[in-house]
Formats: sequence, structure tokens, C-alpha cells
Amino acid sequence: MTTQEIRWFSTSRLKSIEETFKNEFKDYVIDETRIDTYLHTPCGDINLKLRDNLLEIKKRTSTPRSRIKIGKSSGYLENWIKWQVDSEIDLHSPEHWHDVKKRRRLVHFDAEGQLTLAEKGEKPAGMQIEYTELSIDGSISFSLAVEWTIEKTETHCEILKNLLRKHELILRQSMGYPEYLATLLKTPLELLEF
Repeated sequence: MTTQEIRWFSTSRLKSIEETFKNEFKDYVIDETRIDTYLHTPCGDINLKLRDNLLEIKKRTSTPRSRIKIGKSSGYLENWIKWQVDSEIDLHSPEHWHDVKKRRRLVHFDAEGQLTLAEKGEKPAGMQIEYTELSIDGSISFSLAVEWTIEKTETHCEILKNLLRKHELILRQSMGYPEYLATLLKTPLELLEF
């Protein structure tokens, strides 16, 4: 699967976004709690995580990353390709794997920008907005992510401008999980040199 994504991280709650999920999106929100286990490496273009006996491999395919402005907020628009492998994996060197506890709230919009119901685990074509509370090694933080599985539309951009109207998320907060984990964790897995 290929996607375009923007993600921001914050140590503070994004209260107006929480309110939007609670009020405007309430009938369409998928609310889930889970633990994803990430391999922490010094490579920001590769994201490896385990969840429910699935290994997910994500590779950033856009270099350099595109900057995008939505209302007062700026972020990096990144292209990713994702694979999933159904397998039980033995975690060698467990000190390099880190549990990330997540409470995720998701909503999906179709190609026309209409809210749509999705089954848990299903990702319909369109735009997904995810607001997540994270716990990583005891640190609490928050993430807002937008993911497109189709070409983004002007309607999608208007939805985002409205959602972000009370926030000014800055470029420095915009990154993928590999970079964010690097800001919190001290022991990346060093790649072998030959």
C-alpha cells in the first residue's frame, strides 16, 4: 500500500481537535487502544513495528520531503510504501524494541470529503485523520496524523484547515515515528558496517 502522510507530535493535548473528535466526528470515530512495538534504528526512512503478530515495514519514498501549509500549520508531506508480514517473530536484542502504548481515535473521509464508517482494521480509500495519545517509556505525548490512500482533494484540504483552525503546528513538530522515537530514546540499533 502506498500513502501520503503528515504527522505532528506534541507534548500537550490538542484540545480543540479532541473536541472535534468528541462532537463533530462522534458517530464516525473508531476508538482503539493498542500497543505497537517499534525497532529503534538510526534510519529515519525505515519504520519497523510489530502488532498482533504482524510485522509492518514502512519505507519513506519521498526525499526530500515536501513542505505543506494548512491554515497556520506547517508540516512535511511524506510518501510511504507499506508491507505487512504475518509472522511470529523472535525479538533478538529486545533492548532495541520499544513498546508504544496508543489510544487512537480515527475518522475516514471518502474521495468527496464525506465522513464514512469503516470497520476496525479496514482502511477505505480517501483520507484518514488519526489523533493519538502515546505513552513511550513513561512519557505521554500526542500525535495528529493525516493519511491519504488516494490523491488528496481540495475538499480534504478544507476539512484540515477547519480542524487545525485553533492550532499552529510547526514544521519542527512534523516527523514520522522513526524521528520521534529518536528524540525520546537513547539506544538506537547501530547498523553493521562491512
